[in-house]
Amino acid sequence: MIKDTQSFHRPQQAPSTLAVWALLAAIFVAVPFASLFSPPLLDDADAGHAQLAQHMVDSGDYVTPMIDGVRHIEKPPLPFWLVAASYKVFGENTFATHLPNALALLGLTWLAWLWARRAWGDRAGLYAGLAVLTSVGPFLFTRFIIPEVELSFFLLVALYSLVTGFEEHRPLRFYWIYVAVALATLTKGLIAPVFFLGAAIPFLALTGQWRRWRSLKPLTGFLLYFAIAAPWHILCGLRNPDQGHPIGNHPTIGNVHGFFYFYFVNEHILRFIGQRYPHDYNKMPAAVYWLGQLL
Repeated sequence: MIKDTQSFHRPQQAPSTLAVWALLAAIFVAVPFASLFSPPLLDDADAGHAQLAQHMVDSGDYVTPMIDGVRHIEKPPLPFWLVAASYKVFGENTFATHLPNALALLGLTWLAWLWARRAWGDRAGLYAGLAVLTSVGPFLFTRFIIPEVELSFFLLVALYSLVTGFEEHRPLRFYWIYVAVALATLTKGLIAPVFFLGAAIPFLALTGQWRRWRSLKPLTGFLLYFAIAAPWHILCGLRNPDQGHPIGNHPTIGNVHGFFYFYFVNEHILRFIGQRYPHDYNKMPAAVYWLGQLL
């Protein structure tokens, strides 16, 4: 006897785009957006980074961020620019401080929905959007001002542009790669192009798309990247030629390294290998770090 298996089939009809985004918007408003008003700013990164944005608004200096008169140019400025813009609109308060991170999380939700919907259909898009918007990690790590959610958003825009540019034969879309990576560089530093290339190079190699490298507009694309990412670094270097630490172990003698050494060498290369000066932080052992990525 042949059994009717129709009752075991999953429903094929997917919710409409309007219904999906009504649900996602409701979750966003009920959880990430509603929690922007409390708790108050935390110590260290949260309140300290908020002071950087506050100084920009109060002083009008958007090149050299400061905390209580001390220059803080270890990090690129875009996250502080975003908070400063939020202060201009909504005033200096907890809501305005955390709003850029919440909007970046909404952007990640949109990208997850867009990408999964394109690859596997409407139902997959819904599940992907829900996965991002209801995950504990993204929620917790957007409760204070760290730029990882903005970095993730810009890098995923770049990777999505890379994939769809080849698949849909839209060469102009490749320029979005350079725009997004430049904004990611202004968000987190040189780790942004490193992360992008770490994903893009294997993709190009495995798919054979490396043969179409000219489609990536490398010359004009790099010019666009530098036009966006370079001006702040140049201005900051010109305005802070004495930023850095003394050569050697004697803080009162010797020549002082300039901003470019301080920013690119000390805060990028030496920090990554655990040799940053001053050594005021703990570096996770390499084996534990990579095991954490796998987990």
